[in-house]
Amino acid sequence: MFLKIIKKAALPVIVLFVVIATMLVLGHFSLPDTLSVWKDRIGASLCVICSAWAVYRVVNASILYYVPKKSGQIELQKLLHNLFGVLIWIIPIILVIHTLGYNVSAILTGVGIGGAALALASQNTLANFFGSIVVFLDKPFGLHDYIKINGFEGEVIDMGLRCSRLKTKTGDIITVPNSMFTSNCIVNVHGESGI
Repeated sequence: MFLKIIKKAALPVIVLFVVIATMLVLGHFSLPDTLSVWKDRIGASLCVICSAWAVYRVVNASILYYVPKKSGQIELQKLLHNLFGVLIWIIPIILVIHTLGYNVSAILTGVGIGGAALALASQNTLANFFGSIVVFLDKPFGLHDYIKINGFEGEVIDMGLRCSRLKTKTGDIITVPNSMFTSNCIVNVHGESGI
């Protein structure tokens, strides 16, 4: 299984070698100084992106293999996939911005100030995200359980970071914000399938 996981990095590694080979070939040509600088910057940026892409694919394959696929655990795979996807790409994006010649500290300062304003504006989104974490840790229900919450009822067909989807007996899809799971009573009706 280890080889299957490593094989997921094959395409990004091949692209990385093509980028490196192209950079080596272009290094033998006499290019104007400004063009040579941008060639190096773009080449280095592509190498960082390909490396991050390889790590991203290996981590996702590892999550699919090592996180159990039992009923109710699919949301854990999805949660880890989204979380590691964001974490893996943050550093390469910062490196690419720096490599292209931009002042990263000024950008991060602006992002920090903007982030504070964004955090205040996105309280509901954060509440939904933490609601999904509480559902994952507390496990009041799993995928395909029939639940009742705050006047809604149905089979849980999807659990995301922001919301969950219930399928009613009539086939309607109800989108429920995850923050509702932390502030309302949940009735998990195991014996009632009806859908």
